[in-house]
Amino acid sequence: MKKLIIIVLSFGLMSFLISSCEKSSVNPNDPETTKNYLPMSIGNYWIYQTYLIDTLGIDQPVEMLDSISITRDTIINGNKFFVFEGDTYFNHDYLRLQRDSSGYIIDESGKIYFSEDNFIDTLYYYEHVQNDNIVYMTYNIMQENEVVLTVPSGTYSTLNNLGTVYVPLADITKTFGSYYANNVGQVLSEGVFVFSNSGRFESRLVRYHVNVDN
Repeated sequence: MKKLIIIVLSFGLMSFLISSCEKSSVNPNDPETTKNYLPMSIGNYWIYQTYLIDTLGIDQPVEMLDSISITRDTIINGNKFFVFEGDTYFNHDYLRLQRDSSGYIIDESGKIYFSEDNFIDTLYYYEHVQNDNIVYMTYNIMQENEVVLTVPSGTYSTLNNLGTVYVPLADITKTFGSYYANNVGQVLSEGVFVFSNSGRFESRLVRYHVNVDN
């Protein structure tokens, strides 16, 4: 079997970079009920520092900061999507289209990256198959309990879109989180190297600017 390295990064979304054969009802005026876990307005931006963390828990920052910004919007099938562009350590030509659909953050294909209140359903499921064998499967489910996290930009109460990767032939299971804060966006992304015990990585929010009005 070819060596696979599955890396997970999430900058207001979940992006899988896979090295293999594949390219891979609330009142909006009520401040107590209105939630906005990924503020989408042109000009919003998020800056992250990525750290590689070894098996002893020692972290080492990579040589560049990741930068994601909303540069424009576009209409697809009558719906307005915001265009996220940037330059990241793992993906130097970052481009993603997203919108908020009744509390679900989705892309133009309908893939769900986050939900503010669905803690039951699997939001995303994918199987990678080669020669009629499942090489790996991955899925995501929102976690209901809020998690308080401290990153360089501050301390936040977050919701986690927990991802799981399972490799049946090797019986390997690893998890990774994507943590979002209300009126901020994604504040922490965890990543895993599935076929290696070389540790993991985290992308932590360093600074940001958001206008919470779409």
